[in-house]
Amino acid sequence: KKFIEGMNSMLKALGQDTDTNQLLTTLQENMGDALQTHGKTAMGRLHQAIYQFLEIGMMPWPQSFKDAVAAFERVKFQYSNKDKVMEALLVVQTSLRRHLASAEKELPPTCQYVTRLGAAMQRLNNMIQRKTIDLSLMWELRPKPFENMFAMFGGQAQDNAPPRAKIKYLPSLELKEAIAGGKDLDKKVALYNEVLLGDALMVGSMLGYEVGHDIAQDRRIIQNLLFAGFGYLTTRGGKIIPTLNSLRAVLPLTNASDTKAAKANNAKRRSRSRSPAAKNHSQQKKERTPADPGISHRKLKKRGKDVSRMLRNATREKGSISFRVNTDFKQTMRLLTEHHKDSWVGPKLQAVWEAMFKEREMLVFELWYGGEMIAADIAHRVGRSIYVATRFFQQSHRKLQPGFLLALVETKFLADSGFVLWDLGGTDSSPMMAYKEVVSFQISRPEFLARFLPVRSGSVGLKTGKIIEDVKAEHLLC
Repeated sequence: KKFIEGMNSMLKALGQDTDTNQLLTTLQENMGDALQTHGKTAMGRLHQAIYQFLEIGMMPWPQSFKDAVAAFERVKFQYSNKDKVMEALLVVQTSLRRHLASAEKELPPTCQYVTRLGAAMQRLNNMIQRKTIDLSLMWELRPKPFENMFAMFGGQAQDNAPPRAKIKYLPSLELKEAIAGGKDLDKKVALYNEVLLGDALMVGSMLGYEVGHDIAQDRRIIQNLLFAGFGYLTTRGGKIIPTLNSLRAVLPLTNASDTKAAKANNAKRRSRSRSPAAKNHSQQKKERTPADPGISHRKLKKRGKDVSRMLRNATREKGSISFRVNTDFKQTMRLLTEHHKDSWVGPKLQAVWEAMFKEREMLVFELWYGGEMIAADIAHRVGRSIYVATRFFQQSHRKLQPGFLLALVETKFLADSGFVLWDLGGTDSSPMMAYKEVVSFQISRPEFLARFLPVRSGSVGLKTGKIIEDVKAEHLLC
């Protein structure tokens, strides 16, 4: 704690808005929650809090803290799904191979970064071959804070290397690019689709761009980022962070509203003689892959059955369960803050969102139980796609499965309205992201862009207000 407090003044002098005292408080709260409940969500939040500290890369953390994190990693890995970890390492191997090839092309062989990447590639290959996993390798892939610092500012790299061209330690967007949008921003997405090793970028200088000072400009930047295919986060202090995640959670909505009608017609179809063309269509359906998922999602359908059963059997003492759109923005923000104590949505971004909401540039999908909002999705419309920036539900009503119920009602409503893609942003294997496996598909960055870019233009009409007075099974996607 003393070490953290001593760093705050230095961070402020550098123009950083990171509140390390708040991070420390969050870490302590999450530690207590994890020790008390042993729950997956509590452990996931503890994991996130620890890595928020480690993201402050310039800090010379005490060895005792590093040892504690290493011990945490070892225990966490003991309870991990080894098959999933191995699958993830194969993805890292493919990405690292391409990244190393680019680095070797752009930088001299004596460059420390190239040497370190080559050693990491060798370690990774050995791990996969022997099926022995050491996750500390992931940290070796991250650029060192002061490694080739001159090149960060556009100067010369070590060993008299030329200025950086494609390999960037601090991948960023020029502020003017984010403001203007258009083809230049599309080119950046195409570039980072190939070479971005992580999931996030900066806007402007290495100190970032802070929202809240020019709300009209902030609105334009957010809209341009989303139209190009980025997601986004902000720090609590308001610095915007565009994201281009290696894995994106999406649900295609095309023909989703026809699911139940299709089931009703199954008996008629079975009675008909099947032509060669029909048999060929059936074979193609069986061979459907996650890259072209349509509406074939077993976990989602299973959850739909569970939620339908809950709707039939639940006693609704406080009244009906209703679905609404854009009826109470202020209450949504209050409940979001209460639910996510360490939320990335700070006061400055909330002010931008409020302005966007008034201009109908934001959507809030709400689930109400009687007179109480119990879940909400805060989202942006991007052509015929919906990007969900964040969501919450009230734990006190978890028996109603409000998060899943909202997802199933919302996606049915969107599909019926003419939207074709429901985008939940980036995803990973943390417990807090586990729900995305149930309600969406995890697809790669290139696959996402192939689906998103054709539907990002156009306009779809959308009703607001109280849409469904009393939610029933017929209002669910499946």
